[in-house]
Amino acid sequence: MAIRIEQVDAGSEAEALGLAPGDELLSVDDNELNDTLDYDFYTDSSSFHLKARVADGIREWEVQRPQRGPFGCGFKTYLGDAKHSCSNHCMFCFIDQLPPGMRESLYFKDDDERLSFLFGNYITMTNMQDHEIDRIIKMHISPINISVHTTNPQLRVRMLANKRGGEVLKYLPRLVEGGIAVNCQLVLCRGVNDGNELRRTLADLLELTPMVQSIAAVPCGITDYRKNLYPQVPYDAKTSAEVIDIMEEFGDECKRRHGKRIIYPSDEWYLKAGRPIPAAAFYEDYDQLENGVGMMRLFEEEFLAELDKPHRVYGTKELDVVTGTMAAPLITRMMEELHRQYPMITVHVHTIQNRFFGGNVGVTGLITATDIIAQCAGKLATKTLGIPAVMLREEKDTFLDDITVEQLGQQLGVKVEVLPTAGGMMWVPEHPFVDAEVLRRGYCLKEYDMRATADNFWTFVDPQHGENLYVSNGIRDLTGLQIIMQRGYGYLMQNAERYWNREFVFRNGFDNIERKYASDLSDEGRAAKREEQYNLAAYILDRKFPIRRRPSSEIPPMQAEGIRTFRNFDAINLLFRPDKLLEAYQRRRDEPVRGTEFHLKRH
Repeated sequence: MAIRIEQVDAGSEAEALGLAPGDELLSVDDNELNDTLDYDFYTDSSSFHLKARVADGIREWEVQRPQRGPFGCGFKTYLGDAKHSCSNHCMFCFIDQLPPGMRESLYFKDDDERLSFLFGNYITMTNMQDHEIDRIIKMHISPINISVHTTNPQLRVRMLANKRGGEVLKYLPRLVEGGIAVNCQLVLCRGVNDGNELRRTLADLLELTPMVQSIAAVPCGITDYRKNLYPQVPYDAKTSAEVIDIMEEFGDECKRRHGKRIIYPSDEWYLKAGRPIPAAAFYEDYDQLENGVGMMRLFEEEFLAELDKPHRVYGTKELDVVTGTMAAPLITRMMEELHRQYPMITVHVHTIQNRFFGGNVGVTGLITATDIIAQCAGKLATKTLGIPAVMLREEKDTFLDDITVEQLGQQLGVKVEVLPTAGGMMWVPEHPFVDAEVLRRGYCLKEYDMRATADNFWTFVDPQHGENLYVSNGIRDLTGLQIIMQRGYGYLMQNAERYWNREFVFRNGFDNIERKYASDLSDEGRAAKREEQYNLAAYILDRKFPIRRRPSSEIPPMQAEGIRTFRNFDAINLLFRPDKLLEAYQRRRDEPVRGTEFHLKRH
């Protein structure tokens, strides 16, 4: 195997060796290079033996480096090769149930362990061989997300329609024994892998806890496009309640053994059964939000927590919003409570039936513009329509049916605002920590300096002096790297107590650079040290996180249209200011804004 070089960083060690675009890296220390995971792992060393295919043949080098860090090669994709496609034909596969005529990319089914580590995708392991499991353990690629569905080998073969479906279950204990954390997903099909089969699966997985750190069960999604597929029967109230009882029984046992529940039914089971969503404490760290576990409880908790804070609202705000059938009762209730406490804000909620997919599809994220247009035409109360960001694809401008946000607005004769789907309204201005969609404008104001700097970010999250909000370690790491690029590693370490209550995870690499220049106190030495640390921070941001983050110095001053929503990381509860007040606020921050001002009180 080999990976082809697409670019070589100027001034890098790779360039010094004479490597160039088009060359192929073959091995490091006799370890074959299959992708960028191999490349990053094996070149992250102070010395190694490199073998490559260059223009004039095979060449080898003994590489000696002053310190570990980026070697300097770039590749066509973040993987270095193509994504691994799925070889299964699962009886519950949602992609097999898509309507015809959609974008070709939507019909691609991946089953790639690297995407599990990088982006949280779930894999079945049927594409994997022993050496790939060995690599995961050797590199400690953790956690891994696995679609288990059942631990009955024969039943798993049947459900996945893959003869390796049962055989690869042996990899689960190997991963756990190798110190790899595992998250498990169970898609339940009525009368197939529920009941006693579900009990068997949970009993088997229970023996692998706590390294199996979370288990979620979701019901099979059913559309109107199941021609020639396994006949699925939707769950009803009775059968949904039976699933809940089993999941909660085993969750209680996990709680007794490990002090943590680990096993969770998704919210949909409770809605189908007509049971209340459990309290927040039930979900602990909300480990399975992406599978819809505790999502509705978290939304409500965050929303009500935000309402408990005092805010000033200037003027009035009225808009229409759309949501799916599952979330509609909760969204309606929260908007009514918002209006009760903030009477100048009125939100009209429209429940959209999913006719595009049909079947039992009720989640908001699968609503299309086609259904919104058909069901909202002539029924909107205002000229502003809010749509949850989760309805849009990654580019955040187009629905699943290829209709853009702009086209939706034109069809309905309204302005469309893209709204975050977090209950706490996690809205912050554009800055290097953000990798989410544009949010046009809003209606609430809170007094913060909104300029895109690391220090301003920390006024929101500093546990000692700020809003004392919970921030994930990932955000802290991103912030630290960004501060290094803005103000230097020395500044970060001098203020480490302010920024962290733990060790900076990337410290070793920067400390090595500090030691390298410890005896060089010249201006040139300090400049060289600063440059190396800047480049290392930039490299880590590029390689360790999916989206490239830019330093604040490269970001133009925030404009009203540059407000973005903060997604995929933990909570930053921040209400934003309206665009008509922004300019005045930035010009004369200490002068009260003239105009109608409502001082809100609790009712």
